[in-house]
Amino acid sequence: MAKDGTIPGLPKNTTLDLFGYSIGAFVAEIIMMSNPLGLFNNSRCFLFCGGSTLDKMSPVNKFILDSEATNQIMDFYVHRLEQNITTDERLRSLFRDENEEAFLFKAMLNNEENKTVRERYLGKISDRLYGIALTKDDVMPGAAIQETLNHSRKKIRFDEIDFDYNYTHENPFPMLTGISDKIDRAFDSVFSKAASFLN
Repeated sequence: MAKDGTIPGLPKNTTLDLFGYSIGAFVAEIIMMSNPLGLFNNSRCFLFCGGSTLDKMSPVNKFILDSEATNQIMDFYVHRLEQNITTDERLRSLFRDENEEAFLFKAMLNNEENKTVRERYLGKISDRLYGIALTKDDVMPGAAIQETLNHSRKKIRFDEIDFDYNYTHENPFPMLTGISDKIDRAFDSVFSKAASFLN
């Protein structure tokens, strides 16, 4: 609709950029790499607190997943996906070879597998990606994000930053009145980078 000019306020052939946070960054990378229908040929993508392969994420957190759910997800997608595909007709149809989105989803599951594919596709869009990680983020560790991005054939812009207050992955900008100035500055530091990159 954006390309056709049928969204009020957006001119025809509008370019849509992506901002991915947490698991949304994982999804945004796959969208950018697969580029369905060429809709994202000129798009840029800003990754905040995300962008690593699935196996490098640590989502055990009372606000995200418990340890049992995390173990099940890792077992299903990282360790036994190929086996699950062969025994499930619905999965087989989703992951057929000609489905590029599924092919690239698989390339983002395990850091050690499909590395060449992932590097090639990330390399094609390297100048249109920018990742920012937070030093104290235990869910999406900066080293894991950087490892995934640095494995592309071309350098992808990446920064790891730390805020001068206690924060978490799920709440990087807490609503704390006593340190609101620090939080405002931290928010501005991230979103000014995003706005500049996506502009």
